[in-house]
Amino acid sequence: VVDLGAAMHRLTRRCALEMLFGEPVVRAHPELEEIVEQRRAYVDRVLASPVPGLDAWPTPARRRFRRGRARLAAI
Repeated sequence: VVDLGAAMHRLTRRCALEMLFGEPVVRAHPELEEIVEQRRAYVDRVLASPVPGLDAWPTPARRRFRRGRARLAAI
């Protein structure tokens, strides 16, 4: 059984990355997909949170978000 929704999400993310960075960059940095997915999940969590200011708390998700930002800047 294939999760079609998850497969389409991965394909869309890959296409967006290739349009933004170019195929050679995406192939050279396969971690881009993971970084972008972690950052997307964090933004979804913050936007859906009933707690105001959650994006300023030192949570594990926020640390992953900031590490991802630094890794993207390095690429």
